[in-house]
Amino acid sequence: MYLAPGFPDDPTMRQLMQLLHEEIGLPERKGISLKTAINLDLGCDGADAEQLMQELEELFVIDFIDYDAYRYFQPEGYDVFLKRRAKGRGDKIPLTIGMLYQAIKAKRWDTQELESLQGSRPAIRTFCGRIDGLARRSIVGRDRFSGGA
Repeated sequence: MYLAPGFPDDPTMRQLMQLLHEEIGLPERKGISLKTAINLDLGCDGADAEQLMQELEELFVIDFIDYDAYRYFQPEGYDVFLKRRAKGRGDKIPLTIGMLYQAIKAKRWDTQELESLQGSRPAIRTFCGRIDGLARRSIVGRDRFSGGA
């Protein structure tokens, strides 16, 4: 793995990189920068993404109140609701190493702030409710919204 010039070298980043290596694996022959997207560039999705975000929450004590996994990750397996998904739900936004690093430093996930720092498309506040008839699940496995499965 090659780290880009100017890549942070502090204990927090080293701990984050170790976690990424353990949970999703990091490519040996690919450059890594703060703009490397763990979902689009490194292929993290589904159960791997859920496990990674759980570990981040526990290890770094991040408040994920504004986090929506559907913005960034494809669900595990075949998505039967793919054709019926609300407009804009198919395109995934890059979730970068820089976004994770900033969330760890701030101890909270602020979607609008993190996406604006990374130069992603304009952030849209997450919808609190049901999606395609299925309740979203929190990253720790309990129902985030009432009336959930």
